[in-house]
Amino acid sequence: MAVAFLALSLPLSAVAAHDSKGDDHGRDGDHHDNHGKIMVCHKPLSAHPVTITISKAALKLHKAHGDTEGRCPTPPKPPKPPKPVQGTCTFDAATSVYNNGPLSTSPLYATGPIHFSWTVATGVVTVPGGYWNELYPSTPPSTTPFKITTGTVSTTNAVLLTLVAPANSDQSFAGQLTGSTLTGLMSGFYFSATGTVSCTGTENEHHDD
Repeated sequence: MAVAFLALSLPLSAVAAHDSKGDDHGRDGDHHDNHGKIMVCHKPLSAHPVTITISKAALKLHKAHGDTEGRCPTPPKPPKPPKPVQGTCTFDAATSVYNNGPLSTSPLYATGPIHFSWTVATGVVTVPGGYWNELYPSTPPSTTPFKITTGTVSTTNAVLLTLVAPANSDQSFAGQLTGSTLTGLMSGFYFSATGTVSCTGTENEHHDD
């Protein structure tokens, strides 16, 4: 009974003082503690700074090891990565020279317009749409319409094409696109065409006339 009486006889102020004591490093909430508490940014230069609440008496000690007074700043959002460029380039020539031999001096065999496009990001020739209309200078003139079914244009503008025509043997082209001039071998025979290169949807759109 004497112990119980002693506890009940303690002043209320002593009990309140005991309850006010707590951890000086509580995590920050949405309110300020008005009983001698302040907010600091703990380890502001680390990868994961955190805002904590401490007693004012501990501020000097926290500043000594790099903490700063006030909330930690909100880190900026990282910039959005740029969208990949999905551009397309097109080669178009009103006519071509197809020689009957592997040299540019070989006799002329045929002419005809040529047209194809490719995706810049992959270098893959887009189909359908590519063609070469092989025109023979015969009497009367005749035409074999070839469709470009596959192909690539490399980053160095090396060109590979596969051409197919009804009731005719397939053709394959390997050469180089220099500026707006396409030169190479069409199934082993010299081929050249000068036209235009136009690109759309790229960072450096251009049109060669």
